[in-house]
Amino acid sequence: MVIGMELAEVKRAMNRKVLYWPAGSESGTPYILTGCILRRRKDGSFFYQAEILDIASRNSVIICSLDDVQKIPITDERRDKECWNF
Repeated sequence: MVIGMELAEVKRAMNRKVLYWPAGSESGTPYILTGCILRRRKDGSFFYQAEILDIASRNSVIICSLDDVQKIPITDERRDKECWNF
């Protein structure tokens, strides 16, 4: 199960690589997080969407659920532990 990005993490991840991992997909695809959108449903509740840019073409943007976006872990070799790329 993939856990999406928390709203608090969005500011740090802006303009950095993230994984787009839609439900039902076996692996994530790297994209660049370019925006976060707040929307209101017809019932009055709010939800967030992510705007992600395709790394390969730089001309393709996807608007998706923030739950489908995940930060990319990297390894800090100096401390030999997992950390995040922001």
